[in-house]
Amino acid sequence: METFIVYVDDKQHALQQIVPMLHRTESQDPASRWILVGCPPRLNRHTGRWLTHTAQKKWRQEWANEATSELVQKLETSGNTVNVRVA
Repeated sequence: METFIVYVDDKQHALQQIVPMLHRTESQDPASRWILVGCPPRLNRHTGRWLTHTAQKKWRQEWANEATSELVQKLETSGNTVNVRVA
C-alpha cells in the first residue's frame, strides 16, 4: 500500500494534478492511502476581533471540506482510503 500526501490550496489545480496520477496508480496498486491536507487562506490580523477562535477553526474546517470533497469522492470510488486534515 502506497501513501500519498497532497496539500490542497486550490481545488481545480489539485484535480488536474491528481486525476492523471490516479489513473497511473490504479494499474499498479489499486488500494493506496491518500492524506489530503487542506490549506485555507490566511485570515487577516484583525479577524480575532470579530471571530472567536472556535469560529475561525470551524471556518478552516468547512473550507478544507469544500476544497477536498470532490477529490475525496474520486479517490474513494477507486478503492483508496482517504484522510482529510486541516493545516
